Amino acid sequence: MTQSIERANGVRYQPTSIGTEQLGAIMVKSGYFKDTREEAQAVVKILYGAELGFGPIASMLGCYIVDGRPSLSAQLIASAIQKSGTYRYRVREWTDSRCRIEFFDRGESVGESTFSLDDANRASLANKQTWKQYPKAMLWARAMSQGARAYTPDVFNGAIYTPDELQEDWEATTREAIPSPPREESFVPTKEREVDDRDFVRSADEKIWQNWLRILAEAQSLGLNPKTVTLPIERDELKIRGTEVRADITERQDQLDREQAERDEDLDSIEVERQRRTEGLK
Repeated sequence: MTQSIERANGVRYQPTSIGTEQLGAIMVKSGYFKDTREEAQAVVKILYGAELGFGPIASMLGCYIVDGRPSLSAQLIASAIQKSGTYRYRVREWTDSRCRIEFFDRGESVGESTFSLDDANRASLANKQTWKQYPKAMLWARAMSQGARAYTPDVFNGAIYTPDELQEDWEATTREAIPSPPREESFVPTKEREVDDRDFVRSADEKIWQNWLRILAEAQSLGLNPKTVTLPIERDELKIRGTEVRADITERQDQLDREQAERDEDLDSIEVERQRRTEGLK
């Protein structure tokens, strides 16, 4: 185990003879990592980071376990994407009110992830102190984690979240709701009650939900603002919602294409007129 961690990210640390358990104990005793108080917690963070190619210190600083679910800082999410060898991203727009990031798979654009202050307001985030102090950084973090879930889930072996996303209630456009445990019911014979045979989407890792996130991100990149949905949701309802949003995307794209064609036509007319004037001066 020690050797595999030493090779993580191509970086070796000294002394090489330290085992993972001993290293975890040293990290806790150092007192530098205030969120890690037990050796086992440090070991888990180191192992989780090693799976994604990060060294021990980076893992201690950027890996978190919230309510038993692993999460990464937005910076480590971005780093994992860039060094995956398959995916890349480019920040296309970044202001105090909006961040737009484009994602690529083997050099081909697969979509964009956008997060704005309007999204933050709808999710009741904008009034929080961190958002007031660092709006630009927070917008980048949300656009990054949202895009990672939609376009690069295989890098993280499933959906990935930042720590604050797991600590907050469901937030519009950025994360799926965690379904509540089923309510206990007393047994009633099937013949005396209606059988509920509806097919629900309950897991954030299901392919149909990941496809919905891609459609949602594409719609947002075109300036659309579809009504958000939460888990659990009936599979047929989610399919209908996806079809509706896809139709809106097509309509919006056709509109943008027409507007671009009109602009091109105007430019062509201007160029023709310019050439005529030039020829008239000869």
